[in-house]
Amino acid sequence: MRSTYETLDSVEYTGERTRRLRPPARLQGRAKAIFIETVSGCAVGHFRASDLPLLERYCEACALAETAAAKLGVEGAVVDDKISPWFTAHQSATKTIAGLALRLRLGPQSRSPRAPKTAAAPTSYYEELELEGIRDDEAKSRRS
Repeated sequence: MRSTYETLDSVEYTGERTRRLRPPARLQGRAKAIFIETVSGCAVGHFRASDLPLLERYCEACALAETAAAKLGVEGAVVDDKISPWFTAHQSATKTIAGLALRLRLGPQSRSPRAPKTAAAPTSYYEELELEGIRDDEAKSRRS
């Protein structure tokens, strides 16, 4: 007989509403889809109600960046010897996404445990020789 697999992130269906944030009614189209993908892709308790305004702006910026990237793919970054307005829109949206992703803890840095604050040990003489690619017999001749 197989033992059951238990996870802390799944919830037995009780008929109650989900504990995840729901997209607000004013969020439509691709931005709403991005909202649902983002919230569904994170742990149940990751977002709180206070995160909603930041999460909305993040999803809107992602949708805008996708639209701008598609337009740039068709028209190109330079139109009539001028930078396309879609390039500026994409650049601005991407910058917004990067900033909000950090605050919403969506990136790889947010998922990894924090590194301990320890000082690196000093490199030994032998490590330095190994890094330089000098073999033991060459090291002996250097010391003599």
